[in-house]
Amino acid sequence: RRWGRASRAGYSDAAEQGASSSGTLDDLPQLVVFDLDGVCWNPEMHQTKGGPPYRLVAGCAGEVENSVGEVIKLHGAVLRVWKLLAEYSTVKIAIASSSR
Repeated sequence: RRWGRASRAGYSDAAEQGASSSGTLDDLPQLVVFDLDGVCWNPEMHQTKGGPPYRLVAGCAGEVENSVGEVIKLHGAVLRVWKLLAEYSTVKIAIASSSR
């Protein structure tokens, strides 16, 4: 499967399997936009009582703890995609999120 072609689940699974042998850096998108609450992590921020400051949870990749000790966890696939995108500095990252 080439980069940029969506799977039936609605996303490219190239990050899950690594770049396919037929994919090239030219196939990567110029921009990747992420929604945050409920897509990148859980729980959603409006479901928590605490807030900043956040601290990394020791020994738990992709987990932070807020000011009252609530743990916010990145979804595993998101962490893998972010790590993969970090390798390719030509891909720009953006967020699209709302606060109510």
